[in-house]
Amino acid sequence: MSMFDEQQMVCPQFPEGEVRAILREQYGIAAAALKPLGSFQDQNFAVTSSDGQQFVLKIANHATPPAELALQTRVLAHLAARDLSFPTPRLIPTLDGAAMPTVLRDGENYPVRLLSYLPGEMLARVGGLPAPALLEPIGAFAGRLAALLSDCPPPDAPSASQWDLRHAPAVLRAFRKHVADPAHRELLDYFLDLHERLAAPLLAQLPTAVIHDDITTYNLLVDPATDPPAISGLIDFGDVMHSYAVGELVVAVSETALTGARDPLHEAAPLVAAFDRARPLSDDELAVLFPLVGLRRCVVAASAAQQLAFEPDNAYVQELSTQDWPVLE
Repeated sequence: MSMFDEQQMVCPQFPEGEVRAILREQYGIAAAALKPLGSFQDQNFAVTSSDGQQFVLKIANHATPPAELALQTRVLAHLAARDLSFPTPRLIPTLDGAAMPTVLRDGENYPVRLLSYLPGEMLARVGGLPAPALLEPIGAFAGRLAALLSDCPPPDAPSASQWDLRHAPAVLRAFRKHVADPAHRELLDYFLDLHERLAAPLLAQLPTAVIHDDITTYNLLVDPATDPPAISGLIDFGDVMHSYAVGELVVAVSETALTGARDPLHEAAPLVAAFDRARPLSDDELAVLFPLVGLRRCVVAASAAQQLAFEPDNAYVQELSTQDWPVLE
């Protein structure tokens, strides 16, 4: 049995009153406004305090392994130490100095973190698909991030995340049963076969590193006043892991250059070239790029189907689930 077979991680369901109490008691913040933010498996809020300051409150799923949460905290601290100008959130401690307190609810402990707010708009909400002129800056940004994280210490325990490309074949085989459309299941099988033939023989030779693993149009922030919109920040470090180093590029290509592009491989070329200038790619990494990009997109599609089977009202996942199959086709 795969470790992903019965993985059910319904988002936390803290009511607004309890969220306000967490902010007040843990951080001394009186919340004037709370805005829910989408998530696959966590509960997040944009917070505006009574004095006008802005924050992001993240309530992690109680089933998230502690080692994964510790790595997320380590990565944020590492980036702040390596380059204060790199636009990522900063962790804000509680009144007693804790980085990640836990809150008990319904017999479960939920880890909580408060982050600084980054200005900007989600790229996904600004003009639809990324303009071709923005793909090169996305590649340069992703490459710079990969270079900054190249010396980040790895976690003590290996990743068990469904988003880790090392586990992608097992995830697809486990979640395939939740994909109702036979044509979509055939797409999963096609990309699994492509991976086994073209990528699998080279995987043992690929370098590994700590990666963000979620450079998407929902996590890239841009300044909409510029043309094209300039990248102003990166959010959501909930998927950071130690995996194939090229995974940073795989996700960036899959989630930006392939989002509806008519000629995706041609469109992705400037992004890949810009990444390579910031963090040089090996021949093996270039050889596995296309099959891993397809595999990643399959994992997102199958994971959305699996999550909706257990949480059909998750609006964030509902929106994502409409985007993946047309791209794979």
